Amino acid sequence: TGPGGKQYSHANVTKNSYGTGGEEYWIFEPDSPKPRTAPVIVFLHGWGGMNPLYYGAWIDHLVKRGNIVIYPRYQANLLTSIKDFMPNTLGAIRDALNRLQTERGHITPDLNKVATVGHSLGGVLAANIAAVAAESKLPRVRAVMSVEPGITESPINVPLADLKKIPAETLLLAVAGDQDGLVRDADAKRIYYESTRVSAQNKDFIML
Repeated sequence: TGPGGKQYSHANVTKNSYGTGGEEYWIFEPDSPKPRTAPVIVFLHGWGGMNPLYYGAWIDHLVKRGNIVIYPRYQANLLTSIKDFMPNTLGAIRDALNRLQTERGHITPDLNKVATVGHSLGGVLAANIAAVAAESKLPRVRAVMSVEPGITESPINVPLADLKKIPAETLLLAVAGDQDGLVRDADAKRIYYESTRVSAQNKDFIML
C-alpha cells in the first residue's frame, strides 16, 4: 500500500508518440477508468535510454496510480550534442502540455500538480527543469526526484542549472546508489546542497 504499492486505481495505460528525432516524445495516460484530469510527471531517461521500454514497469506504475507521464526523447541518437538536451526537453514538454489541453481524447493535465523524475543524465535534467520552469514559461514543478543523477564532471560535463532558482516549496529527493561506480553520489549531493532555497524539511538525500 502507499506510494510504492500496487493498489492501482487504473487497469490500463494508453501510449502515443509525437514528433521525430530529438524532439520526439511519448504521452502515457491512465485508462480503465479514464479520469477527467490527472497530475503530470515528466520522466527523463538516462543517456541512450531513448526507448521508454527500458523504464516500462516504472512508467506503468506511475500511470496506473493516476498520473499522466510525458517522456521526452531529447536525443535523436547517441551523437546528439549535449547542448541540445535541454532545448529538446523543454520543447517536448511545452508541446505535450499544449496537446493534452487542446487535442480531443486526452486527459486534461492538472498544471498545479507537475513533477519531474529522472534517472542518470535524466536526473540532472529533472532538477534543471525545476530551476528554469518559470523563465521557460512552464508550470511550476512541485516535486523533483533525481535518481543516480550524472554526470556534470569532466569529461561528460552535462550542465547543471542554477538550482538556487528552484522554489522553496518544492519537494526534492536526490537518490544515489551505494555501488554505483559510474556517477557515484557526486551529482546527487550537488542537487541536494545547491538547491539552497528548498528547506531541509522539503528535501532529502537517500543512499540506496
